[in-house]
Amino acid sequence: MENETPGKDCRAFRFLARGAKRQPAAPASAPAGSAALAAPARAGKASGSRKFFDGRAGEVIEIPLYRREDMAPGATIAGPAVIAEDETSTFVSNSFDAHIDGAGSIVMERKAA
Repeated sequence: MENETPGKDCRAFRFLARGAKRQPAAPASAPAGSAALAAPARAGKASGSRKFFDGRAGEVIEIPLYRREDMAPGATIAGPAVIAEDETSTFVSNSFDAHIDGAGSIVMERKAA
């Protein structure tokens, strides 16, 4: 869609873009009652760390950084942490844990008090 304003050298454009990113295949289901169902997969080794200002503590701390593309469905991360992607980053605070669901989405859940 293009709009022109008479007498003005200005144009406004409106775009709508949709896309999809290929997600890793979900792991095969384990038999009922198996240990694989009872314990979620850890995200593995962090790919680095980032300095972060913790306002509650009033100091800068190092928190682990995980690459999103390295996380398969079922992977879990305890906060605080950063999940980095090419387009964005997700901060998982100390009050939350995160896991990757079967659709490949990041799900954050508040830790028990």
